[in-house]
Amino acid sequence: MQQSGTFREAAILLGSSRPRVFTKIALPMARPAIAGGLALVGMEVLNDYGTIKYFGVDTFTSGIFRAWFSFGDVNTAIYLSAILTVIVLALIWLENLSRGSKGWTGRSENTKPARRIESTKSKQWLFTFICSTVLIISFILPLAQLIYWVSLTWREVMDSEFAVLILRSFSLAIGSAFIIAALSIVLLYAVRISPLKWTRHITKTASVGYAIPGAVIAVGVMIPMMELDKKINWLFSNQAGLVLSGTLVIVIIAYIVRFMAVGYNAIDSGFQKTGASVNEVARSLGASPLRTLFKIDLPLIRNSIAAGILLVFVDIMKELPLTLILRPFNFHTLATKAFDMATNEMIAESANASLIVVLTGIIPIILLNNFIGSRKKTLSNSQLETIEKEMKAEEKQKVHDSV
Repeated sequence: MQQSGTFREAAILLGSSRPRVFTKIALPMARPAIAGGLALVGMEVLNDYGTIKYFGVDTFTSGIFRAWFSFGDVNTAIYLSAILTVIVLALIWLENLSRGSKGWTGRSENTKPARRIESTKSKQWLFTFICSTVLIISFILPLAQLIYWVSLTWREVMDSEFAVLILRSFSLAIGSAFIIAALSIVLLYAVRISPLKWTRHITKTASVGYAIPGAVIAVGVMIPMMELDKKINWLFSNQAGLVLSGTLVIVIIAYIVRFMAVGYNAIDSGFQKTGASVNEVARSLGASPLRTLFKIDLPLIRNSIAAGILLVFVDIMKELPLTLILRPFNFHTLATKAFDMATNEMIAESANASLIVVLTGIIPIILLNNFIGSRKKTLSNSQLETIEKEMKAEEKQKVHDSV
């Protein structure tokens, strides 16, 4: 959707058919987005545990769980985690290597959006039917089944303990999301004000965790935390107990490692839109870095911060492998409760927690998409240039007034 229509129009003027334009121009130019989509789906499938456990499919993730919980073999769990991590990183490296130095966007600044191809009424009905069929099979029918099961079992399931479960899940997700957003702001602002080039490469490593399955991260976090607990207990004559590995601290640390990329990228887009010139103007007028951050940068990127917190919150609400491995004894979230009930063949009862997780993920995303869509308008290049100049002038004036 972000490709320029200039290339397609030039190809059509040179005699190419629309199918050829699609296969030779539009599809190759979309390669980074396609690779990103494939990588995202692959990471989610590798991270999944609930589905493959319920249907009895053997994967790396189920093997890690079996080695850790069933056999108590920590070394095998670490070995499997290392193999899976190497495979994931190797695939990402090979895809980046195959791209090389090729360009995927136009060099001209005077680009224009591609025009939608108007089709006949019969084709419009056909496309609507195809898309609706996918939506009905993959979402509407399962959601309707969940609602039906909830209508049968909610009186037995929804009690005071279930309310505590909801409050516990929301509190953990919101608290972790705010911590991740705060850390992302610190890392991104360090990149902005630091003159060292390698600072960005160091901060980028903080967002690698999203490419690694949750079970692998859980194993990687659990081992050093257990060693730290041993050191702490040695210092306090075995009176401290499990300070890290037996509390929610280790769960939040694992969430930070796993979902830092989600909050980091969302907030980074906000920093990129404001540009470094705004920060430089404030610094040149005598404002300290901390004052510039709170008075200028954070107000300008507040929408990106809210989006980052929202996305992290949704991801944490449905996270299962990490929470299953690292949660304290008898601690449940909505995701783990639904999984436990489903594995105990209490399918109808598990629908109550599942429906809340689904709605928690859908409603914020719908609101976010509507917010983004309301800000998108079809503008000419001259209008865009005028608006950009006005925004830059307003930002500089705000900077001057704030300082």
